Amino acid sequence: FVSTAGYSINTSRPRFIAELNLLAPSRVFGMGALTTCLAAGLMFVFSFHRHRERQAQAQRERLLTIVESSTDAIISLARDGTVVSWNRAAEGIFGLSSDAALGASLAGLVGPGCSALFSHLDRAQDSKSAPIAPFDVTLRTRSGAQLDVSVAAFAIELAQERVGTGVIIRDISARKAAERQLGEFNARLEQQVSERTRQLDAARRDMQLILDAMPSMIGYWDRALISRFGNHAYASWFGVDASDVPGMHMREVLGDELFERNRVYIEGVLRGEPQTFEREIPHLNKPGVRHSLTHPEASGDPQHPVGQLGHQLVGALAGERPGQEELARLGAHRREV
Repeated sequence: FVSTAGYSINTSRPRFIAELNLLAPSRVFGMGALTTCLAAGLMFVFSFHRHRERQAQAQRERLLTIVESSTDAIISLARDGTVVSWNRAAEGIFGLSSDAALGASLAGLVGPGCSALFSHLDRAQDSKSAPIAPFDVTLRTRSGAQLDVSVAAFAIELAQERVGTGVIIRDISARKAAERQLGEFNARLEQQVSERTRQLDAARRDMQLILDAMPSMIGYWDRALISRFGNHAYASWFGVDASDVPGMHMREVLGDELFERNRVYIEGVLRGEPQTFEREIPHLNKPGVRHSLTHPEASGDPQHPVGQLGHQLVGALAGERPGQEELARLGAHRREV
């Protein structure tokens, strides 16, 4: 102590304070600020982590809602084939609750006879295989009911390691039933078409037989004068086999001379004008001529692809030229035919 004018001063205080090793106020302030920043940072990280957790939880709930709301059965399997998840649609399709399905083997849930299904699932688990395209298969449930389904399978990976298989199963029973009904309808339709075709063929043969039995020539020609039909009388009149007549031009059948003589009447028929004319046609294998009365007519069918067609009905009498009564009789015969 130092005593001056009756006052004493403790000169040992600064040294005592120095020996306490107290921090400087500026350093205390800096450390306080740093501590505050660290606490704020920790609070931010904690809040951000909680926010991310809430977001992840909301995302999981959304995905769960989607899976549970799906009309397709969505199933996840472990690598050993046991069920890890089983949504509401799977419960409806297989008639089995998720509590009963979880942990059970899928093979025991879908019943026997589904080797095709498990073959595809094995391929989906193979790390070297490509994604499996959807395929149709018939499953047999434990109740014995058969179920037509479409199956899509894919591998489930975590950290680049395949930990199981995802399976989406869609009930396509309604579609398969419609396909079967359509197939049955097509089969019935084909049978009806076949029966109708058989009837038409029979009618065509009957008509051919009737027309071939007639002594008069009956022909059917299109607008280009190409024959579509000719009965057997053409053989005795012009020496042309009836089977060769379709596809021949009228000039080829009648010959140049007779065709040119008949051209004016043929052109009139194609204009829709009724025609009637007589001709003398030489016999093929004996002397003399045949007297003919010809009535070419337009078909009146505008829908035919080649336009109106000419029907040619030729009646013939051997010997003398027919009289008016005979011509009238032949005309009446034509109208009946």
